[in-house]
Amino acid sequence: MKARGRVPEPDTEVGVSETLSFGRALRECREAAGLSQAQVAEGVYGTANLAALISDLEAGRIDPVSLGLLLRMADVLGVSLAEVAARAWGRVH
Repeated sequence: MKARGRVPEPDTEVGVSETLSFGRALRECREAAGLSQAQVAEGVYGTANLAALISDLEAGRIDPVSLGLLLRMADVLGVSLAEVAARAWGRVH
């Protein structure tokens, strides 16, 4: 039985399927915005040379490394982070 008023601990690990779903959602948002991976890299990192990193994020090969990165990506894509999450997982808590 759960203690009253106790806040459950958030999951500390992101599973592969969650990473892949989030990456697909990022790709969908990028394509909807009409941007290339190089354009997103330029907007997020200040250089188009890191387009491979955007590709790896979209393919789920790597996890997003920080909330700041995700917020910058969402800003470049013209969406909120909540919108990306809703695309990835179908709902936002």
